[in-house]
Amino acid sequence: MEALHRAYVKQLPGKIQQIEDLWQAVCAGTPDKGTLQLLYHLVHKLNGSGPTFGFTTITDRAARLEEAIKKILVHGVAPTAEEKRQVDQAVASLRLIAAAAVAERPGFADTMAKGAPLQSRNGASARRDLTILVADDEAFLRKKLVLILRDAGFDVEEAENGQAALTQARIQRPDLILMDFLMPVMGGAEAVRRLRQDETLRDVPVLLLTTHQKIGDVQRALDCDVQGYLAKPFDAAEVIEQVNAYLPADAPPPNAAAPLPQKHILIADDYVLYRKKVALILQDAGYDVGEADNGVMALKQARERQPDLILMDVMMPVMDGLEATQHIRMDHTLQNVPIIMLTTNVKMKDVPLALAHGADAYIAKPQTAEKLIEKVKSCLV
Repeated sequence: MEALHRAYVKQLPGKIQQIEDLWQAVCAGTPDKGTLQLLYHLVHKLNGSGPTFGFTTITDRAARLEEAIKKILVHGVAPTAEEKRQVDQAVASLRLIAAAAVAERPGFADTMAKGAPLQSRNGASARRDLTILVADDEAFLRKKLVLILRDAGFDVEEAENGQAALTQARIQRPDLILMDFLMPVMGGAEAVRRLRQDETLRDVPVLLLTTHQKIGDVQRALDCDVQGYLAKPFDAAEVIEQVNAYLPADAPPPNAAAPLPQKHILIADDYVLYRKKVALILQDAGYDVGEADNGVMALKQARERQPDLILMDVMMPVMDGLEATQHIRMDHTLQNVPIIMLTTNVKMKDVPLALAHGADAYIAKPQTAEKLIEKVKSCLV
């Protein structure tokens, strides 16, 4: 890991010089979209990789630079004099940090972050015969993840873009894919979309790799049907915990009793992050889960899948949860399906109305995983 850190430091000045050259090209005339996109991509990667290798000040400067470039890219206009000044300052600061890091002057640059101790191949976290595919065009981040995973006992394959990830996955079907969102040739969102269209790969769980600042990336990616995300900078213990959570469980002993059929639960909520969080809790508890982002879609999926239980948000676009519940109670094939209404603590006045419309119970947001599962089990009896 120390050698990887030294290699990252060595290439920093060149990367920052490339960013500076592209920025000067942008300032020299009408911004070219291709140049802006390349510049944004490079700065975004620098933003995510800095803290992973212990340079939080790089992220601070790169985040400002990224926002300025994004604004220019969205509006398609040349940077103002003030924007130029701010970006020039950020680039100059990055240059100083890189020079200090290369010269090993910790007074200027951050000291190397000390990651959590890795568990060995003989430790409790080791999972034999399981393969993880890591797709990220930032070689240093990718290599760090590979080292973390291999030290924990996993077989690991690598890809530098979405297209390469698809090719590698078709050659050797992985048990889990860690996919960066922003990559050249093919991004993570398109790669996931194609994975879900491939009959042999559609069930492979995918975790998005993103930075703490990129919650928008998380929301877009979760809409692309990934199972969760890992935030950069990577903490070794957290990586192993997340990975183990999404890998297939160990096979039961040969004489084990056959598992009971999975109960299917439908979650209807327009807030994607909350919906995904609830889905993960339920899946971890052994339930099969379907999702809908409004009442119309909930009604459609309920008629198609005949769920054993529905979790229904009160406030949703297109059709709210109260109206959707009424329609469900009017459908003879669904009228006995239990419905738990989801509402916030500040809107507890919705509860009597929800029960009057046909709901069987309610859950107040936010709720702990234990309380959620307890309520679900009580309604499935």
